[in-house]
Amino acid sequence: MPDRGGVLWPLFFLDLSKTLRLLGTAPNRSDLPLPHLPDVELWLANDFRRYRKYLDNPVGIPHWTRWFNLHSRKHIEETYPTGISFLLNQDGTRPVYLQKYWDDVPGCRVFPRVEIQHYFATARGPNRYFACTLAWQLALAIYEQFDKIEMWGYELNDSIKRKLVERPCVFYWIQLARDKGIEIQYQQEIADIPFVVGDPDTYVESLYGFSSKPELDWDPVTESFITGPTSL
Repeated sequence: MPDRGGVLWPLFFLDLSKTLRLLGTAPNRSDLPLPHLPDVELWLANDFRRYRKYLDNPVGIPHWTRWFNLHSRKHIEETYPTGISFLLNQDGTRPVYLQKYWDDVPGCRVFPRVEIQHYFATARGPNRYFACTLAWQLALAIYEQFDKIEMWGYELNDSIKRKLVERPCVFYWIQLARDKGIEIQYQQEIADIPFVVGDPDTYVESLYGFSSKPELDWDPVTESFITGPTSL
């Protein structure tokens, strides 16, 4: 692939490295190259309705390999109840990462939050610099040692929170990936933003998803489940 300074371009060549495509829901998601390459992982998250145009495309998003929703069941049911139906109607062949194990969701996997936080521990202890779902996904991708991460459908500029809280957090994980030798690429909308990396040891906001939209048995003081998330 031509060197474009980390910026994604629509033309891709076959690459046998361990590659991940993260797909967000910003307007520039429409630039995702199709058809999807069979040896490339494709991770999606949250409300499937925002991907509807692409889920119905036979050469597009139906090829997702993992789905993430790191919000409480109560939040999903109240905010977009069709999201529960989507999860319940999976066939179990692909992982669906949730805060806790839901035995009625085929393919459900407990997101490895504890392992991730300890693996990336900082001077303050377990890393809690997670301000959005994308941060959790990037951390997992680094943990799993992908060779290349492509970010499609992210602009990081559509709200004050996105700019001030989430963006420095995402840039922190991008930089950490690069420090570990992972090639990471994104679209022009992010390339145009000053690359200012946040500090995990000064982050005082909530642990995204788990504390910001918690399950009923989540303890916000200890930042852990009272009854445990169970396994699988």
